[in-house]
Amino acid sequence: MTDQPRVCVLIPSGGQWEANFGYDLARCMAYTASAGITLNISLVCGSMLPQNRTMLVDKGRELGATHYMWFDDDMRFPKDTILRLLEHDKEIVCANYRWRNSPEKWVSYTKGKGYRPTTKNTKGLEKVTSIGFGVLLTKPSAFEKIEQPWFAIGCNEKTGEFLDEGSFCCLKWYQAGVEIYVDHDLSKEVKHISMKELGL
Repeated sequence: MTDQPRVCVLIPSGGQWEANFGYDLARCMAYTASAGITLNISLVCGSMLPQNRTMLVDKGRELGATHYMWFDDDMRFPKDTILRLLEHDKEIVCANYRWRNSPEKWVSYTKGKGYRPTTKNTKGLEKVTSIGFGVLLTKPSAFEKIEQPWFAIGCNEKTGEFLDEGSFCCLKWYQAGVEIYVDHDLSKEVKHISMKELGL
């Protein structure tokens, strides 16, 4: 990469962060800044995720970012996450992780193949159809290639299955021919924080 990246970290939040997410974010921001990368951070709190994510893209644009680094506030990730994703120089590249409420499934999905897991044997980049926004790096051009709304809650009228706002955006990218890649090596170090009830 010849031009120095200007990364805007985008965080949609319901209002409260997981403590370990905050710890990982602080380490990641400090480590990335120490490498000479220009960083900004934008936070939008609220219960309407499609609106929150749309507002964050607008904030990234206003700041003149070359890359948007998305983090959900219930994720764990290593301190070199941003640098590793930047190194791929892809329009969209991300980490794979398990669904919070359906841990048997992984968020990356490929049309015709189903959900794509990260295992001990998977490595490098894999092109997929859809992913989650929990740990994801995009260039602004990815949003310039699709029309608004970028994010919305969708529904398959035939099956009654709902589509979350991230999958809605990925479907638009897929239809526009925008390529999405999963970094399986990074994914092995990423975790989705889940809630468990303890008792007798």
